[in-house]
Amino acid sequence: MQIKKVKITNFRTLSDNEFDFDSLTAFIGPNGAGKSTILYALDWFFNGGATPLEETDATYGSEDKPIEVRVTFDQLTSRDRKILGKYTPADSEEFTAWKISHRGETKLSANIKGNPLFDGVKSAATAKEKKALYKELREEHPELGLSDASTAGAIMDSLTLWEQQNPDLLEPISSDISTFFNGFSGDNTLKQLFNFAFVKADYRASEESEDNRATLLNLIIERTLNRKEADEKIQELFQTIQEQEQEIYDQTFGEQLDTLSNQLNQIINTYSLSRSVAVTPNAQELKPSKTNFKVSVKDGAHDTPVDHQGHGFQRLLLISALQLLAESTNANTEEQDNGTLCLAIEEPELYQHPVQAKAFAHILDSLSGKKNKHMQVMYVTHSPYFIPAYKYESIYRLTRKNRSNPTVSVGHADPSVVAKRLRKAGCKSDIEARYGLTLVQNLSTGLFANVVILVEGSSDEAILSSLSESHYDAELDRRGVAIISCGGKDSICFFHAILEQFDIPAVVVFDNDRGWESRFNQKYENNTKLDAEEIEIRRDNEAKSHIKSNRALVSFFGISNECNEADYPAPRCYEIDKQHYVFVVDDTLEPFLARNWEGWMDECNDAVTSLGVSNKKNAQTYAIATQKADFAKCPEFLQNVIRTAIKLHTDNPS
Repeated sequence: MQIKKVKITNFRTLSDNEFDFDSLTAFIGPNGAGKSTILYALDWFFNGGATPLEETDATYGSEDKPIEVRVTFDQLTSRDRKILGKYTPADSEEFTAWKISHRGETKLSANIKGNPLFDGVKSAATAKEKKALYKELREEHPELGLSDASTAGAIMDSLTLWEQQNPDLLEPISSDISTFFNGFSGDNTLKQLFNFAFVKADYRASEESEDNRATLLNLIIERTLNRKEADEKIQELFQTIQEQEQEIYDQTFGEQLDTLSNQLNQIINTYSLSRSVAVTPNAQELKPSKTNFKVSVKDGAHDTPVDHQGHGFQRLLLISALQLLAESTNANTEEQDNGTLCLAIEEPELYQHPVQAKAFAHILDSLSGKKNKHMQVMYVTHSPYFIPAYKYESIYRLTRKNRSNPTVSVGHADPSVVAKRLRKAGCKSDIEARYGLTLVQNLSTGLFANVVILVEGSSDEAILSSLSESHYDAELDRRGVAIISCGGKDSICFFHAILEQFDIPAVVVFDNDRGWESRFNQKYENNTKLDAEEIEIRRDNEAKSHIKSNRALVSFFGISNECNEADYPAPRCYEIDKQHYVFVVDDTLEPFLARNWEGWMDECNDAVTSLGVSNKKNAQTYAIATQKADFAKCPEFLQNVIRTAIKLHTDNPS
């Protein structure tokens, strides 16, 4: 089985948040937003035992309220159902459990909550009474859609199934009805089905390399080796040693101890005739320890302790252990089923060389991508390498709002919503095919930004980046503003729709291409290969392409009413809302700057000469020209793009 959904209530920064999980789930966002809190909440749910949480673990101002973590599982196997028993009726596709900490008491149960209407039926003393109450319940509440059950067992299955399918409608029920399905002693039911391996950012590899309870090495050993045979043989050996020890004592001290005992008894008998004593060897019981393992590092010809290695190697050891653990889980069979393994990693990129981080990201993606119900991966990351490109619906972006009383805001991209929004505006419809590649190449960096400036191409990106670095003291970088090239005008809507889903403020810059025809005429002015009719066909197609692109953008951003000419929207800034602005450039950026920034084109031509390039429309030449041109003459329009992005960050702090 796998985690399908988690709801966390009143735990640290997460006052009331719900998350859907996939085979791989990534959490991103600024520091302190609450990403790691999700993993810590799950670690408490699975590995925290009966230890109650502290008041300080509650959300600020809600210390008197219960802390609750609700986990819903799906993809149940027949083995899962067998172990969970009555908590998973035959028709149930899911299983939900709660863990609640309140006033020093912790409860973990699959039925700690329920429908109060069911209490009477559940607590009925006899089958006859249960049937009568169930019949009455169905008649009075037909909206519940309860099945026509005729036996006491079928009635309980029907009630359980309804509660499993409607967790949001349940309320706490009386303690005499609920039970600890798992308990904190005896058989740990959940551990048989689901192992949550959490690697925290501050974990030491030396500690995880010891064969202690819940360490990575221990998990690997339990899933790959059977200690029982060795333990039994060692027990037999110790028993033999104990018997041999007694023989040695008898041979060495036997007659001497008999003599000593007789001498002592002769004296005792002068005082008391009713008792006697015996002096014998006090053989200590030899108890063998359980088979235990350790990891050491072979550094050349020497064995060295793990904690003598650098942070990078120690983290690499943890990563390797995780990979081995995952591979052993994927090898589960019906005969040897160790349940599901969930790898939860806080900052998997930590201490890793970029090449190694990229490789590890690929490994995690590959492990979770296997069609295997026994493997699940989740992590918190600050690295674009770990953005799951083709599982975009599995990315959650967390931010904190309202500094006086912080709340967590969660951004999440729903592909169907993105697709619907784009198609409505008349944008290109091959969304699913382009989505993953887009994230890999460009957008992954933007998802980590506080504000994004979207531009058409690399030359536009070079101009704005150079302007920020040279004349704004790199303020965009310091504020976490990313400039993203969309790889063409037609992709702007696509990028923006995704950023909007993740609640990332954006400034959009695009050309209205009003002067396209003059460039077209210049291109075909001396053409001798094409006849006039073919040129006119191309002219008509290009006109339609520019108009279609402009109309799609105008429609997407909802500025049709503000544009006097929808085919070529007026060049200016359009405020879409408090988080999104659109700057329309008159024609394209190069002629705009040539007309409006005195000296910029001269610097551009000088850069072409000094670099020895044939085409001046080049990101590097544009960046140099922007850096060297007189900033005092820089157009306000261009500067306002930078200023607007800075203002967006100021107005929407993370």
